[in-house]
Amino acid sequence: MLLIRDAARIAPYGIQLIRKRTVAALLAADARAELERVAGMAPTPLPEATPADCEAELRALFPQVEDSAYFCTGLGAEAAVFTGVADVLGPAPIALFYAENGYGGTGQLISDLLSRGGQIQPRPLAVLGRDATGRRLTLVDRVLAALAELGGAPACVFLETPTNPELQAHDFDALMAGVRAYAEQWGRKVPIVVDTTLAPLYPIFAKRFAQDWPFVLLKSGSKYFTKGKATLGVAACASDPTARAILSRARELGRDADSFARPAQLAELRAGLADLAPRMAAISAHTIRLASGLRSALRARGHEITLYAISEAQVAEGMATGMLSFYLPPAPTTHADLCDEFVAHLLSRAPELVKSRVSYGQSTGGGKPDFFYVINPEESTQGALSAAVKAAQKRNNVQICRISVPEHADVDGLLAAMEGFFAEKYGRRGSQDRHNPK
Repeated sequence: MLLIRDAARIAPYGIQLIRKRTVAALLAADARAELERVAGMAPTPLPEATPADCEAELRALFPQVEDSAYFCTGLGAEAAVFTGVADVLGPAPIALFYAENGYGGTGQLISDLLSRGGQIQPRPLAVLGRDATGRRLTLVDRVLAALAELGGAPACVFLETPTNPELQAHDFDALMAGVRAYAEQWGRKVPIVVDTTLAPLYPIFAKRFAQDWPFVLLKSGSKYFTKGKATLGVAACASDPTARAILSRARELGRDADSFARPAQLAELRAGLADLAPRMAAISAHTIRLASGLRSALRARGHEITLYAISEAQVAEGMATGMLSFYLPPAPTTHADLCDEFVAHLLSRAPELVKSRVSYGQSTGGGKPDFFYVINPEESTQGALSAAVKAAQKRNNVQICRISVPEHADVDGLLAAMEGFFAEKYGRRGSQDRHNPK
């Protein structure tokens, strides 16, 4: 806690931004150790690991990795990498392109904090939409259109892959054709920073399109990498000289801010990386089965559900994830949104299976059954997103719902818990839609 006595000298708003975990964090383990010392107790010993331990596990999964850095939080890693990009490409300001509907904390970091020095110019772009002719537009389309207007100025592209919410890989071939053309015309390479937290095994550095280009990998380690056991941020690159310069500068910034991961955090990371591949195989299989069950439950009531989930072919390409997103068919509700009522139903009918959490990658540990996390973006901590952006995510006035599927998942139990809601809103299986009879 911080008491500010003179708001004219220290702006409270700026302090709130620093609170977004971009510099050294007082971790739960640190807080417990301090409380134990105050109570005259010896601090509880915790497992520890080193950055070298974690890099060995990371290279076992991604052999092309040649450098990596580990931060106490994901936002700390982002702050260091984005600032590192600006420092390496500068001194002219850089345009930083990113999705406007991404993680709200990242949007705040870029637009409210990193932009203050003038080195970074935030360029948030819409993800969903169509042009005047009705043609579907993608984030890559918008990046390339915006890049064409820069006139040779330095730029960086930040992408989350798979996409949010449709869980597709970006059209990297089209993106790379555009940035390579920009480099040929203006003599400037545009670094690509990719966040693959949602699909932790995606082999970005092994892809043909990533060869001989400054790609930097960013991951929130608090999700699949550590099974939700620690806050953590991971940055890595392959052999490209510009990418290595960016990571080197990010490491200098992390050292200055004291934002590197602590040994206890690194121990969780090492353990999470060690079993990541088989864990993601189980998670993706459960997710595919849940998606199939959802489609079947609604189809049996005369509805086709708009649902985004990974396929077996995508898993084979390294896109394994436990996240699925969907829009419930419209139906009357007494809640602010039908999605709210759906989440409330699951929490009341299956409290042993479901929690409302804005996260994923969760694991209870010890082989015990895990909770599903059910996420309603309208109510989530991504409140940093504007009302317009959240409204754009709706379909037929229904907000999108997301479910994070864990490793030890009772898929049949969750589908059974949904049946009561579906029967109330859409009728019994085999019956016509009770609200919209055909």
